[in-house]
Amino acid sequence: MMLFFALACGPKEAPLENPMSSAIPTVPPAKPFSPPEALISQLPNKSSLWLHEDHRLPLVVFKIVLPGGGASDPSGEWGRADLVSEMLNESVGELDTLEFASLLNTAAANYSVSTGRTSTIVTLSLHRDRLEELLPIVADAIYRPSFSEKDWDRVVENQITSLEQMNEDARSMASMYAGYFYHGTEHPLGSPLYGTVKTAAAVDREKSKSWHLSRLVGDQISFAIAGDINAEDATKLIGKHFPDWPGTEFTAPSVPDNHTPANDSIVLIDMPGAQQTTIRLSSSAYPKGSDLTVPAEVAGIVMGASFASRLNNLLREEKGYTYGIGCSFSEGVYGNSFSLSTSVRTDATTPALQDIISTLASAKEPYSEEDLMKGTKTLRTDVIDSVSSLSGIASVMTSSIQLKRSPNYGSQYLELARAVTTEDMLSAGPWFQPDKGIIIIAGDANVIAQPLTEAGFEIKRVELPQ
Repeated sequence: MMLFFALACGPKEAPLENPMSSAIPTVPPAKPFSPPEALISQLPNKSSLWLHEDHRLPLVVFKIVLPGGGASDPSGEWGRADLVSEMLNESVGELDTLEFASLLNTAAANYSVSTGRTSTIVTLSLHRDRLEELLPIVADAIYRPSFSEKDWDRVVENQITSLEQMNEDARSMASMYAGYFYHGTEHPLGSPLYGTVKTAAAVDREKSKSWHLSRLVGDQISFAIAGDINAEDATKLIGKHFPDWPGTEFTAPSVPDNHTPANDSIVLIDMPGAQQTTIRLSSSAYPKGSDLTVPAEVAGIVMGASFASRLNNLLREEKGYTYGIGCSFSEGVYGNSFSLSTSVRTDATTPALQDIISTLASAKEPYSEEDLMKGTKTLRTDVIDSVSSLSGIASVMTSSIQLKRSPNYGSQYLELARAVTTEDMLSAGPWFQPDKGIIIIAGDANVIAQPLTEAGFEIKRVELPQ
């Protein structure tokens, strides 16, 4: 008891300094950063090799960029290129589908095939010591895919099931058919990449296999490799397993000379009973090679490509119409484009569209220095993130291959970003405007059509392609 009183009556310690009174740490200046630059060489099989060496870990990401994607799908057989990609995951060489998958699983390797509009990318990620074992299997997938009737029927059935499910989802539909309604079917970007239920079922198996083999033209194929391998070893492995190519000529489709996209138009896809409305804007942007490329990217971050953007702040934070909204510019083989996408409460469709249009109009009003700083810092962070892994570096190389960029494009891009001014950002303003593109609305027409019309919007109800 006496000890207790002694402690209680003892001298009191001085009060702790208020932690809030200490100085707030300052953020140091960003350290200089240059994205990795690929080493490029020509191979004996006429293909090109883009290589980034990194020997810190015994890992390799091995990508093969093949010509041909959804833009090459024939009329009535939309989705062919995507089905072909799926078949490169099935029986190959002497292995059936299960044996192929088991071999990859045992080797702890990740293998995938993806198709875009103009290219198909085969990816193998694995331990360096497994390359010699698995590259012959990947070569079989490219040179000798089985295309068995059993595999084909299963793949087509899965594709049709996926398409039926996607047709029940407003966001998926607006994304899938944006090019169809904006460009039309005569344009390489007009056909749905995955096809439709009808066209997927109509794709011919044997002709698809022949198309795949015919596109294997050496000087149109590239390898993008990142990881624990040097140029000499990479060249030897490619020469051993990919010595030549069976294709003789492949021509990608071109844009018709008289093509005119649909502008200043709002189309409505009816989704009876939908609890949300998807709003998507698609339009062409500044010309390829334009000086506006980087300023537009910076302005895009301020307008809608970041959580703190003008669009997200208004529609999500202030109005509560949506969980999120985004917009961005993107480069493509067939030109640059601008897109915006969000899903809003059904009852908020009309005011949300009005707010989107008014906010996009603010892109033609002066930007602040704070806007510029936020945009350029976010862009720099995005570039760094994109090359923070071997997979990311290999993906950046494949993008450069497809868009015919130089190997030091990343460094040039950051240098241009550092030079962007608020006036430069303002010059990109016209490319944010909806009258340059098409607005696709997918939602319950019985609920949203009348309020949209009463608000002065001219909408056109459309049917999905069969």
